[in-house]
Amino acid sequence: MGGLGSGAVTLGSTGTTGVLDLGGFNQTVFVDCHRAPGATANNQLVGNSSTATNSVLTVNGSFDLRWGSSRMSLGGGNKTTGTNHRFGDPRS
Repeated sequence: MGGLGSGAVTLGSTGTTGVLDLGGFNQTVFVDCHRAPGATANNQLVGNSSTATNSVLTVNGSFDLRWGSSRMSLGGGNKTTGTNHRFGDPRS
């Protein structure tokens, strides 16, 4: 994962689960990170499938996913996922 590009990061849609797998990389997004209209916040997952490296997602914008949706690991991964929120209104 070399970079998320530009524009808002949107996860999921009505009745679906969106997954952002950091895959052992750290990412910083300078945009809004949110769930799609109608998507349930707790069903949108941020995690790490790596078996070698921990990951951190830093959001420098609004963030309307619940911090509880950040998973320690995804799939067969066993490394942690950290979240760091710098601006906007983080919800818990």
